[in-house]
Amino acid sequence: MKEMFDQELIHSRLEAKHLPSMGWGLHAREFIHKDEVFILERPLITINVDESACYHCGNSIVDRHVCDGCNVETYCSSECRTEAAMGYHRSLCGTNINSIRQKVLQNPDVLGKTIYHVYKMVGMALNQMEKPYQPLSIENIPKLRYISGFSRSLIRSGWVVQLYHDVTSAIEPIVPNIKELLSFEVCTQLASLVMVNAYKIPGPTQTSEPWEEGSALCFMSTFINHSCVPNADHGFENGFHFVRASRDIHPGEEITLTYVNPDEDLATRRYHLKRTWGFDCHCTRCVMESQRKGNIIYEDLPFTTSTMISEQDAQQVMRIDAINCLNEDADRFGIQGLYQEALTRYLSVVDAINEEIDDVTYARAISQANNVRNYAILHAGLCCLHLKDYANAVTYTSHILDDDAINIQALLIRGEAFLHMKEVRLGKQDFKCLAQLDPHNTEAKQIL
Repeated sequence: MKEMFDQELIHSRLEAKHLPSMGWGLHAREFIHKDEVFILERPLITINVDESACYHCGNSIVDRHVCDGCNVETYCSSECRTEAAMGYHRSLCGTNINSIRQKVLQNPDVLGKTIYHVYKMVGMALNQMEKPYQPLSIENIPKLRYISGFSRSLIRSGWVVQLYHDVTSAIEPIVPNIKELLSFEVCTQLASLVMVNAYKIPGPTQTSEPWEEGSALCFMSTFINHSCVPNADHGFENGFHFVRASRDIHPGEEITLTYVNPDEDLATRRYHLKRTWGFDCHCTRCVMESQRKGNIIYEDLPFTTSTMISEQDAQQVMRIDAINCLNEDADRFGIQGLYQEALTRYLSVVDAINEEIDDVTYARAISQANNVRNYAILHAGLCCLHLKDYANAVTYTSHILDDDAINIQALLIRGEAFLHMKEVRLGKQDFKCLAQLDPHNTEAKQIL
């Protein structure tokens, strides 16, 4: 990645540099004045499901321009219609776009919009190829090959399984072999990239509903790292994303934005940064605030709140969190398709928690231990499904469903495993339950 990067993709006033242990960073080549807008770019992908918004840029539609092919996608101008066709829509024209937009309306948070992003990304990749299509990868998508991101919150949610089914089911009418072209691993990489790098576009008013808010994946802005004392801010206007200097920025200085609410206290900021982006912030503000508190246990405790706890209780939480690191390692192996390696690590988490749990007395640590163990068991079942070890896939997911009978991912995994084992009645029973919990679940509809 580093050697392949084309600096001409970044305009002349800025420079993308690869930073040790931090990935890419964006730096000023020349002096940038306070309040000066120095990045103004059309997002690579814009998501907005408001019926009055352009399918491509998200702007309000005054003069409607409808796709002549599918007669569904609607744009604010002929330019947007052409850009959409060239960017992603040519390969997706005629797919079940309404099912994707309906999913966003049902799940109007970040995860819901991620489905739409991935759908468009797949179209971007297909647009770069001639038929017959070859297997997709991020390398097939211009500019996205330079963007990286690993979202722990997405992987931990288990929701990516449903996302994969929603995206492939929508595209299957036009590309029947889409599941052969788009692997679960590549789909997870694309979704994770969105979760880490996409920006929220505010709704039209301060009281807008979540579904009225948009989402955009930009290019140059994705190279900007976080700081709790940023030197820039950003926003959207007329379909463009802008970045503006909040103070004077000197040549060679790194451009920074804040990923979290800067008014929050140290513990809350660190919680959100670790939870969503997977890193600990060591900017000047965080270091100074940490030193002022003078309490190592308070600051090093992962995902803490503003409430102090005893050293003994803190140690219990930290021991569970240390075990949880094995889940993170397993997640990475799973994303790469190395299911046996991932399975081994998930099972080691279960063993470690079982050994530790009898010595845990702090209520929060007990709850955390159970969550960590259940996550590992559920994903062990998913690995077994990929490895065609259907009996153990049923065993692990049944353990989850004994405690949580409405766990959608466990029902989906176990239902598929039962069907592979020719236990059709049991499989349909799980999918029937799944359909009751999620009436729009495409996998359940196909089975039933």
